[in-house]
Amino acid sequence: FCKPKPGRSPRIRFLSGCSGGVSGERMAARALVSGAAAKSKSAGKVSPRSAKTKVVRIVKPKLSKWEGTLSIQRSKIKAAGMGLFAARALPCGYTLPAEYRGTRLTQAQVRRLRDGSYLFFLKDNKKPGSCHGIDARFTKRDNPLRFVNGAMTKQQRRRINLKASQRGENIYFVTTKRVAAGEELLIDYGPQYWEGLRYQTRTKELQREVAHLKSELAREHLSKKRRSELEEQIARCKWDKEMLDEGSDADSD
Repeated sequence: FCKPKPGRSPRIRFLSGCSGGVSGERMAARALVSGAAAKSKSAGKVSPRSAKTKVVRIVKPKLSKWEGTLSIQRSKIKAAGMGLFAARALPCGYTLPAEYRGTRLTQAQVRRLRDGSYLFFLKDNKKPGSCHGIDARFTKRDNPLRFVNGAMTKQQRRRINLKASQRGENIYFVTTKRVAAGEELLIDYGPQYWEGLRYQTRTKELQREVAHLKSELAREHLSKKRRSELEEQIARCKWDKEMLDEGSDADSD
């Protein structure tokens, strides 16, 4: 400690006059700051035993075996909806890595089916109650072959690059030529496919017509004559739909 000067009351001071020394006020301030920081840091720590560690596992979705080879995209054919494309180059004679999936129908159910646009017949199944056809109309999930479009025009027929192949009671598609990556896959489904497509088109037309007539019928202040005309038109549309659906009850035995 330094000695107090004459005439002044003695008080304790830290060394300040020595060369290279640090003032006591600064040292005290630093001590207070470092102590507060250490206390704050220790207060923020959580004991590893008391802390509950939550482990989050990221599960990657399992890809189907066909997804690296095939791709479902919007078809290049006008008004054809979705189509199936080659995700990579495919050689001639290559079997697509997926089977044609759908509802398996007996011979009696196949005969009653009206919309055959997604139906594949199976050959040489003569046993009663055995599968005679596969209908993929309502089987959309994980069913890429369902999205293969059929060639209708002469120009489209020149682009056919697939054929169907029955193996046991399953249907597979096989390439008939080399297919480039990004090329759309096309097949010849036969005349029944287009018959089923016409059925679907007419069904949608009748549904739209009935919806339009019902919306007009719901309006207020309609004359009795106009209301009667609308009801008659709706009844006619329903009758047309029943005639269109006649025999299309493959779900029943």
